[in-house]
This record gives sequence, C-alpha cells and structure tokens, in this order.
Amino acid sequence: MSKFDFGTFYGEQAPIFAVSRRFSREEADHIYTEEIGDSPQVCHVVNGYVHFGFGVDDFGEKQHGWWLAYGEPQKRTHVPVYIYKLKGEP
Repeated sequence: MSKFDFGTFYGEQAPIFAVSRRFSREEADHIYTEEIGDSPQVCHVVNGYVHFGFGVDDFGEKQHGWWLAYGEPQKRTHVPVYIYKLKGEP
C-alpha cells in the first residue's frame, strides 16, 4: 500500500494540491483547508493519480519522488487522487 496522503505539486502556472482518494471528498476538502488555508470553493477538483518514480522535472533536472498525472490510474502502483486546481487555471 502506498504512503501518499496529500501533497503540493509545482510546474504548472500555479501550484496544485492532491489528496488521496482513500479519503472521502469531504475529508479531502478539510485537508485542503487545513494545509493551504483557503476554501476549496476557489478550486475545481479533477481526478488524477500519483506514482513514485524517477523522471526529469520542468528544469531538466533528474528527480525521484511522487509524480502527478491526470486521468484514471492505469497500473496498480498508481494512487488515485483528487486534484485541486485554482479556478481560472488551465
């Protein structure tokens, strides 16, 4: 079982926040409020997944850690998440 609960991801126009779907949507909203300090109403929420692995970040640096992707998980190692994106961001 993965150890991912929630985290902030960078590399887009604005930081985005992801919460594991093992929490209910209400619990995820509460986590967002506690961690970010803002209301989840300023965001729209989409489904995605995270996976732990190696890759190259937006600056060309090799990294290992949690990587965020949109859509439904394709492998058992993918952890489904709620993705909180600020309204108005692509």
